[in-house]
Amino acid sequence: MKKIILILVTSIFTVSGFAQQFPLQSQYRYNYSSINPAAVGAKDYFSIRASARNQWVNFGEKDISTEYITFTNGFGNSGVGLTMMNDETGGFYSSTGFKLAYSHKVIVSESEFYFGSHRIAVPQSELFLGISGGGSKYNSIDAVNDAVVSTGKTPFVPDASFGVYYRVKDLCLGVSVPGILNSNIEVSESNNNVVESHLYSMVS
Repeated sequence: MKKIILILVTSIFTVSGFAQQFPLQSQYRYNYSSINPAAVGAKDYFSIRASARNQWVNFGEKDISTEYITFTNGFGNSGVGLTMMNDETGGFYSSTGFKLAYSHKVIVSESEFYFGSHRIAVPQSELFLGISGGGSKYNSIDAVNDAVVSTGKTPFVPDASFGVYYRVKDLCLGVSVPGILNSNIEVSESNNNVVESHLYSMVS
């Protein structure tokens, strides 16, 4: 029975597969601001967070690694942040980029509602709305024997993100959408190299 349930669950989550264009590492939970611009105002002090991950070392000619460093500062109902990143894919392209973020905090007053005959009280909470803008430079490898691919180019691709971050007591929920500009990376003559919008969610 357990094997049948495992097969069903696996099938449900593998019916549709989509490639991920943005680097995402497991340490993001220590730095929400790197993927959600709304989180830059969550702390009312200046903060620096850095993370790095290097995996499959010596697997190929180039290592696969991702590095982030984020500066954030929350003050009053506002917050600002700067994130710089470097992503080595171990393949044809790597990227280096930055983004500037701004968030605004809205205080949600204590409220209550009824679910049937049960009274549910919601304490005062905070809602952060954020937006970021920046871009990445894509560095290509010259040693590729393909006339279609524009080797040697280092195009700068602009990007923008939108995020929502909600906090009530110790519960935090967040949703962010990077890639809303749908820019073309221009690594070939085709118009199909578009950065697609992604959807990130978080809970802690």
